[in-house]
Amino acid sequence: MSGQRIQLVPELTAIAQTYRNKSCIADMIMPKVKVDTPAFQYMSYNKESYLSVPDTRIGEKGIPNTIELKGTLLTANVETHALQEVVPVATKEAHKAGNGEDLGIKATNQLTDVLKLRKEIEAAKFLGDTKNYGSNLKTLETVEKIDKADSNAVSIIQTAIDNMFYAANTMVLSRKAASALRQNPYIVDACGMAAKKAGIVPFEALKELFGLDKILVGEGVHNVAKKGTNLQLQNCWADNIVLLHLNDTISTDYGFSFGYEAEYEALTIGKYFDEEPGTKGADVYKAFYSNKFLAIAPELGYLIKDVLTTK
Repeated sequence: MSGQRIQLVPELTAIAQTYRNKSCIADMIMPKVKVDTPAFQYMSYNKESYLSVPDTRIGEKGIPNTIELKGTLLTANVETHALQEVVPVATKEAHKAGNGEDLGIKATNQLTDVLKLRKEIEAAKFLGDTKNYGSNLKTLETVEKIDKADSNAVSIIQTAIDNMFYAANTMVLSRKAASALRQNPYIVDACGMAAKKAGIVPFEALKELFGLDKILVGEGVHNVAKKGTNLQLQNCWADNIVLLHLNDTISTDYGFSFGYEAEYEALTIGKYFDEEPGTKGADVYKAFYSNKFLAIAPELGYLIKDVLTTK
C-alpha cells in the first residue's frame, strides 16, 4: 500500500445510501438518532418515567410544576463495520475498453449488499434478545404455535399488545412466521375472509386488525458455513413475532420509544490507491458505517418467541 489517505467519494456514497436490497429490513425498523461521538450518553426509562403526570393547574401567581423524567443516564459505544474491495487498474482499463462498465459503482453495490446483510444479522440478533424486553416475553407452547389450526393467534398477539404500556405500532417477523400468521384460521376469520378459498390475509388487513402502522418481514439469508466447507444457508430472522412501539421523534435525551438506532457515521464509500497489486496497482474501495441498536424502554416492546412448529 502506498500509504495514501483514504478519500471519501460523495457520488459513490450517495449510491450506497440510496441502494435498496428488498430482502433486508434493518434500515426500516428503528428510528435513527444521530450521535456526535463514538462514545455517547443516552437516557433509559422505566415504568415510572412515562406514567407520572404532575399537576398542571396553575393560578395567576403560581409557579408551574417541573417535568422530571425519571430515566437513567447510560453510556454506549457505536460499533464500526467495514469492508473493502480491490479493483486492479488493468482490470478497470479492460472493462472500460470493452463495455464501459464502471467498476467503482459495481464495487460499491457489492460492498453495500454485504454490509446491509451484516446489518440485517445484527438487527435480528438485537430484536431476538430476550434481555431487551423485561417481562414482556412469551415463548409459545406446542399447542399455541400459530401454524396449528387450533391456535388463536388473534388472542396471542392482542394479549401481548395489551400488556405493553403503549400499544404497538410496528410488527417484525420472519417470512415463514408471516405466512403462517396470514393463514391462521383465527386471523382469517377475524379479517372476514373465512369464506374465501385462499384464506391468506393481506398485510393491510393485519395492520388494521391490530392497529399497526407497519409490518416488516425479514427475508435475509446468509451462509453460516465455515470457510472452506459446503454452503450452509440460514435465515437471518428467527421465527418470532416482535411487537414494538417506536417514536420517530426520539433523541438520546428525550422521548419514549422501545428503542432506536444510534448512528455516528452513515454508510460511506471511500477509496485509495495501492501501488503493489498487479502491473499498474489498484484502486481499493472501502465501505463503512458506525451504529448501535439500543433498547431504552422494555415495556414498549414485546417478544413472542418460537411461533412455528417447524423450522
